Amino acid sequence: MSTHDEPAPATSPRQAILGIFILLQLVFLIGYNGIQFIQWAPDRLKDKRGALMQKVAPGIDIKDRHAGSWSAEAETMLRRWSQLTGQDQGWALFTDVGKATNFPAVVLLWDEPTFGETIIKGTRFAYDPDNGYHLCAPWNPSARDMPLAMASPFTILGATSPWEALHLHAASKLGTLETPSRVEMLLSENEPEDVRDFLRVGKCRLRRYEGTFDMNLQPYRADGKEWKEDETPIALAERATRRVRSAVNDYHDPMLQYMKWRLRAWQEEHPGEESPKQVILFLRFYRIVPPQDDGSRRWEGPILWPIARWRPETRAKLGTWTLEPFDYIRQQFGEPR
Repeated sequence: MSTHDEPAPATSPRQAILGIFILLQLVFLIGYNGIQFIQWAPDRLKDKRGALMQKVAPGIDIKDRHAGSWSAEAETMLRRWSQLTGQDQGWALFTDVGKATNFPAVVLLWDEPTFGETIIKGTRFAYDPDNGYHLCAPWNPSARDMPLAMASPFTILGATSPWEALHLHAASKLGTLETPSRVEMLLSENEPEDVRDFLRVGKCRLRRYEGTFDMNLQPYRADGKEWKEDETPIALAERATRRVRSAVNDYHDPMLQYMKWRLRAWQEEHPGEESPKQVILFLRFYRIVPPQDDGSRRWEGPILWPIARWRPETRAKLGTWTLEPFDYIRQQFGEPR
């Protein structure tokens, strides 16, 4: 009996597609992490290592340069793929202990928006070197902020910095602060009633969804290593504006759907009531204060950071854009550029 070599089984189209997908996924993982590293490294690697990174990839961290523009475009495309396939995640894990946290909150307003004035009637925009710019409002009490009703008679005494003194002085010139017709603040279901004593059980998927809006808009403080000097208020306003605009750009649809979901839930609980004119997404920021002399620790907050506004009755003017990101320089909402 003669024997013949059996022919190798042919590769099926399905196996070929799977093989190509695996190769592309390997390229994605290496490329995405590599680009994020070379964009992250120059600002944090000092002296010789930082100079070496600039020689290897000159200008790759500067968006105005050709290399920087190319790396930013590549990073954006790869990030879109990671979001589409559910691979968007950070790799820090438990390498650092958090010193602050925030929770999204949706504020409903029945007043028409005013341009060139305070974003919400009866509030003021303040600044302090620990928490940065934030909105002071009677419906969001914070231990650090002075009650708005006292802003006029005690302008300078209520300030924690020269910058805030200017805001309080301006508020005193306005006379009686006009209050909004109605304000409803919808807190996150994940925000505990007492941040000093709570245990989270359940709502993990909602927490993960809300985590996509997380950002830290505190001023950079001098630490002698990474930052030689404290970040100035002007520099913070510019950085916060870029950060918020980038977040609204990257997560516009998740933010909008979250705001629609919170509004719809409120309307179901209040049938027949007039719909609000404005829906604003805030972050309620809490900071852990360093240990005191007696060894105790406490939280400071909640601090209100405005992120984006949605006007349900107004259609978008720029393509599919609907949300208006907050501009910390002009201290008002505006259309994305």
